[in-house]
Amino acid sequence: MSEPASLLHNSGCPVSSVVRYAGLALTGADADLGGGVARGDDHRKTGVVGRIIAFRVEGRLKGLSHGQILRRIGHDPGDGPTRTLIGLIEQRASELQLPDGAVVVPHLPGHPCPWPDLLSLIAIVTKSSAHVWLRSKEPRLTRIGEPRAVSLLVPPTFAADIPETVS
Repeated sequence: MSEPASLLHNSGCPVSSVVRYAGLALTGADADLGGGVARGDDHRKTGVVGRIIAFRVEGRLKGLSHGQILRRIGHDPGDGPTRTLIGLIEQRASELQLPDGAVVVPHLPGHPCPWPDLLSLIAIVTKSSAHVWLRSKEPRLTRIGEPRAVSLLVPPTFAADIPETVS
């Protein structure tokens, strides 16, 4: 009699795991991502559970040096602009009233923007992948200037802590 593990080993197909979480999933491809807060059964109407917020900036960032970015946010670059910029990103990320992680969703111009400052956008962009923002992620400075706008889906528990927005 064969052991189940040896059968898997000899199957020729690599063993893999797929993890899925649909707790904050959109309920339809044409869901309204307009930025409203949905609670309880409202998500069936809007397709969103939580609140969508945007981070965006006008102007070009790609190609700017770290010193130029620091001057643009009103900070002296000093002798170590890269180290200074990383420190400011970490500080700003810790100040944002967001959960430690949030889902990145397609950006729409109508999404409210509660933190319109450049450093907030940089903190979100450099700590995001295509799908998720993580506060604890090491900032990837090479992402500065790639997207000039990012939208996050914030769970309902944190939505009340988000300040009034500036569009």
